[in-house]
Amino acid sequence: GYPALKSAFKLETGQTYRVLTVIRGTRIYTLISAESSSAKDTIQPGMFFKSFRFKNADHSNWTIQKSDEGHFSTLSPSKFKQVVEQPEQKQYLSSESYYSFDEFSGDKLFVTRKVFSPYYQGDCDSTFFRNLLGEILSEEDSVVSQEKISNDPPSYVYSYISPKNHIITNAKYILRGRSLFSLLVMYPRLYENIHPAVQSIRLFEVADTLNPGNLPENKTLTLLADLSSGDTTQSYPAKEALQFYEFKKEEIPLVWQTLNQPFNDDTLKYNSSRVLLINSIGPLLDS
Repeated sequence: GYPALKSAFKLETGQTYRVLTVIRGTRIYTLISAESSSAKDTIQPGMFFKSFRFKNADHSNWTIQKSDEGHFSTLSPSKFKQVVEQPEQKQYLSSESYYSFDEFSGDKLFVTRKVFSPYYQGDCDSTFFRNLLGEILSEEDSVVSQEKISNDPPSYVYSYISPKNHIITNAKYILRGRSLFSLLVMYPRLYENIHPAVQSIRLFEVADTLNPGNLPENKTLTLLADLSSGDTTQSYPAKEALQFYEFKKEEIPLVWQTLNQPFNDDTLKYNSSRVLLINSIGPLLDS
């Protein structure tokens, strides 16, 4: 059965109200009946409550769905809808979200794709993926399991449960080149072993044809070369990266060599590449 509460109260008018509240998964159902003192009204509400039944959740509508541009595919209850977002963190060049929703059961699937800047300095190791999970966990949530399922491309699967509403969330992360994909599926613990969302995690795949480029081995050399490039398609992203890039003290000589070269935007007085580059190494010069 499901958690439920049945109550009754009588009004001054002589009417009696009976209430049945049932919690099923993420939804709360409430039945209310009002009856007078007549025998007929007393019998009918009782039949009404006894006849109440839940339909079994129908997951037959779950099929393999692809994103419109074909970047990924997985088992889901409906076609994925896309939302383009502005990345909150500077190390990402772009961010997209996709969601699939089952109106009958309330089941939800969320997919995000974030593209790293080629100058991202972090290490995409197990700690990196665990920190991604930490961004969505609340203090009450507890991680049930974690597993590395692939080295190429790097892929991790996590499962955690919220003790407040007994909702299980499975998360799968796949890093292909500079594209980071994440799939989140949520469902009631009641269906822990039979819910198709478990298969969604297993079947979630990123297209082999997706080629967003890889992170360069020496990011500082790449950044400085692109910054002084005459091609604005290279120099502009490098200039944007100066907002988050952190140089090391031993790299200062490389920066000075680059500062001796001309930049595309040297005519700018304040926000030129030269000024931003000098500002970015300022803390190192003071230390």
